[in-house]
Amino acid sequence: YFTQEATKQGYFPEWVLSGTVFADTSVFARKFDQKQWAHAFGMSLIPTRTPRNDGIPYAVYTDCKATAAPPADNTQGIIYTNELLLFDGLTLAGPKLSAQTFYDGLVSYPLLPRDPQHLRPVSSYGDHGIWPAGTDYGGGDDTALVWWDPTAPGEDETATTGNGQWRYMNDGQRFLPGEIPTAPMGFFDKLNTVTYFDSSGQYDGTKPMPAALQPLACQP
Repeated sequence: YFTQEATKQGYFPEWVLSGTVFADTSVFARKFDQKQWAHAFGMSLIPTRTPRNDGIPYAVYTDCKATAAPPADNTQGIIYTNELLLFDGLTLAGPKLSAQTFYDGLVSYPLLPRDPQHLRPVSSYGDHGIWPAGTDYGGGDDTALVWWDPTAPGEDETATTGNGQWRYMNDGQRFLPGEIPTAPMGFFDKLNTVTYFDSSGQYDGTKPMPAALQPLACQP
């Protein structure tokens, strides 16, 4: 409604994303006034998308597509994130579960090696030398840079086909604090951007899924 009202008043600013929850999803961005959202750019905390049923949450639930689809098919990725945190904490707590051992397990879990293209999101708790302030209680550590392309076709996060996609710059590369380039990056230039990784290649802006984003347990 806010973007619609801006258009009614002839107000066309730049819209800068700072990590607002779900504003960096295509399913919601398509509902904004497209004359306004054509000027949207900024940070995305969500990693570059893969087709809904080709990602890790779907693979975990279906045992690599060997069993039935999850009942919450459109929201599986959101649910999986919370479940992953819960079971990571339970596992890392060890044999004597308490609030303290749950916490100690999460903050002591080492950082996983980053993939060469820096496409996988980095998430950690505790102090791993990432944040200047020290202890991190938030989990997510990195971001991608995106801009909205109202004409880019393809599926949104619910597998609905239409126009409008976030274009991830640097082919989806994610940046930790201190890594974001200081030189001009060319927002609103399609060069070196990807809308989402889809090996079918049927949509402008999609690129083949890299090995780093494929569920490891399902790889041949």
